[in-house]
Amino acid sequence: MHLHHPAFGEDRVFGEQFPLEFEENRARFDAREPFEYLLAEHTSPAIPASGHLIWAHTEWWERQFEQHGLRRLTDVERRLHEVFDPFFLPPPVKQTYRQLRQWYRRSRG
Repeated sequence: MHLHHPAFGEDRVFGEQFPLEFEENRARFDAREPFEYLLAEHTSPAIPASGHLIWAHTEWWERQFEQHGLRRLTDVERRLHEVFDPFFLPPPVKQTYRQLRQWYRRSRG
């Protein structure tokens, strides 16, 4: 599974692609909670930039996925970054997680 999301702060694999933009979000950034203030598109009515409804620290995102059984494949991510980063990919493309959902079968008996 390939996940793309607005992850802010220093990530353990892809580094910092998006630094904190609004100091108004500092307390939530430090607490690893979703932000209250988002960039908006120039539309009427305004919508969050790129359609992302939740912006948060990368650690918050990782916790959310883990709670739903998704395990991050950091070795795969690192190998992909080695291949694609030299092509100067934009930050949104660099900050993606590769994850695997572990499926368990209940034995019948």
